Amino acid sequence: MRNVGDSAESTTFYLLFPESNGGFPDGWEMSDRFDDGGSWTGPGAWFQKVHWDWSGLEAGESVDPWMEFRVPSNASGVHTITWELDYSAGGGTQTVQIDVREPNTKPSPEFSISPQSPKATQSITFNGSASSDRVGRIVEYHWDLNDDSDFESSGPVVRHSFDSPGRHTVHLRVVDDRGASATLSQQVEVRENENPTVTMPPLSPTRERQRVRIALETVEDPDGVRSIEWDLDGDGGVDRTGEAVYFSYDTPGTYTVSVTATDAFGATTTRSREIVVVANEPPTAEFEPNETRATELDPIRFDASATTDDGRIDAYRWDLNSDGEIDAEGESVTHAFETPGTVTVTLQVVDDLGETDSARREIRIEPNPTPTPRYDQSPAKVAVGMTVTLDASSSTDDGSIERYSWDLDGDGEPEMTGRTVTTRFNRTGRFPISLSVTDDKGATATHEGAITVRSLPRADAEVSRTSATVGDELFFDGRSSTHEDGSIAEYHWDFDGDGSFEATGATTRRSFGEPGTHVVRLQVVGPEGFTDEDTVSISVAPRPLCGQNCRIGLVTAVAVVAGLFVLWRVVEHFGFWSRRG
Repeated sequence: MRNVGDSAESTTFYLLFPESNGGFPDGWEMSDRFDDGGSWTGPGAWFQKVHWDWSGLEAGESVDPWMEFRVPSNASGVHTITWELDYSAGGGTQTVQIDVREPNTKPSPEFSISPQSPKATQSITFNGSASSDRVGRIVEYHWDLNDDSDFESSGPVVRHSFDSPGRHTVHLRVVDDRGASATLSQQVEVRENENPTVTMPPLSPTRERQRVRIALETVEDPDGVRSIEWDLDGDGGVDRTGEAVYFSYDTPGTYTVSVTATDAFGATTTRSREIVVVANEPPTAEFEPNETRATELDPIRFDASATTDDGRIDAYRWDLNSDGEIDAEGESVTHAFETPGTVTVTLQVVDDLGETDSARREIRIEPNPTPTPRYDQSPAKVAVGMTVTLDASSSTDDGSIERYSWDLDGDGEPEMTGRTVTTRFNRTGRFPISLSVTDDKGATATHEGAITVRSLPRADAEVSRTSATVGDELFFDGRSSTHEDGSIAEYHWDFDGDGSFEATGATTRRSFGEPGTHVVRLQVVGPEGFTDEDTVSISVAPRPLCGQNCRIGLVTAVAVVAGLFVLWRVVEHFGFWSRRG
């Protein structure tokens, strides 16, 4: 049994019995048996009766092997129809389910446009996903994007761009799952797309194989720049990309350089300029030494700033000892030669394109003179314990003296260093002094000398009395002073402490006119002029009011008075004064 109608399109549908040789098999016997349904009887030798259960659907009768059912207005849903056939050889039951739905309506197409105000060549998204169907679903989306009645694209979402500005009409046709369709049309206002702004700088002449950099002065677009492509040789191809490019030409000539900027929506701007490429000229090597004659180990500066090239010099290579090897690099170098003689200095320069040139100069190197060591001694005569200053400032050299070394004990090893040193000697004798100097080039020389150390005299001052009266004559004696190497040569006496000497000689006499303590200083001078000093102190008392005779008279007077007193006492004892009275 099969359905030959459509309950969604019509209120009537049909069920047709399966046929074999034009109908049911021979010998089928139909019985009148059905439940709360109806029956249908039709003519024909090949069947007798069929029982139906149509589950609430209205059915009619027919003499043909099919049954007509009418769908009530409230019959939406799934219905099961059963028929049963009995005959003498057996029987069977067949069912079919009928999905009864509302009558179909047309779908509702809807679509959005993004962006809503696009530019020419800009990709636009058309989205029909919002289309709907009241009783079913949308199964097909068809788009006419060129307004030519040809629906060339399909799918709920499509993308398209328009090459020219203006008003363009887009159509969307949707089809639902029952074949109903509907179409919606919308207009798209497409704005003109501005070309990118490109400013290309002038191109200066360059040399073959020279690396050139070109950077655009301006490249901008309100929608953004998608690509920048360069044609560097005028062949129409793309040789470089980017806002700034590097390149070089192997052959001299005039070349057209073009750059094309493309914005986000495909609009382009092209700018072109010519560049002249000339043949590369090799450099010219030149250098000057600050000295053509120098002393060994003297630093000589070699300056190659006079070298010229039509481009730039990338390397300065110096062979300073004629061995063919590079000893130094740079536009300016300084070198000191260690061996006297004539040397050849070679400079090789290399420009930025690999071209080279060389220059040579001869330098005469003279032997380095040794320094001349000298020193001065102060004081000239030295005694035991005295501080001696040795000053080598008078040493000379054609350069500068860098080191002064002093051997003060004759052992061959320096005890002190420096231009000026000081020392002491604790005993008499003759001591060797050796001064070695080293100049700024390493040359050395030695001066041998000696210092004779003498002993000092010892002063010893004596006085006849250390206590005296103003005007008393005192005897001062320096003869106890001694000297190891001989006698004392000179004696000098200072009696008033003013730093000047008032008397000379081994002995002298002196009185003091003022009372108090007086310090007398003796300075003795030895045979070598060395000195020593000693002092002696004298306490001087004031002189009495009268002299020697005055003192005798006073003593006599005192004796007379004393005698008279004794006499008076005797007289008084014997009563002489009382009897007279």
